[in-house]
Amino acid sequence: YPTRSDRFFSLTRCGGEISLILSEAEARRALPADVLRSPHVWLAHIMATDARGYEESGVMSRFAAPLSEARVSIFKVTTCTNDYSLVPSHATERAYTALGVCAADVLV
Repeated sequence: YPTRSDRFFSLTRCGGEISLILSEAEARRALPADVLRSPHVWLAHIMATDARGYEESGVMSRFAAPLSEARVSIFKVTTCTNDYSLVPSHATERAYTALGVCAADVLV
């Protein structure tokens, strides 16, 4: 089990909408299986692992363009040190293909 500082967790409420973002391991422990199979479940992928991405312009654009062409939606979460790009779980393979990577190359 990851230490408390290694856990990825976000709870956001905006209007009548609530977004709960958990790591896959946390979600499997905390949520019923039928919720995990929902089309509303998205998977997170670390796009940049440090703040250097803020210094370079166009990083998100280069990442998003092939996904847009492949008609894959993105949900973006940014912290001070990492950018997390989430894609719908049903579109994961299409996203990997569009980005020219395989699942083993993506950091989660």
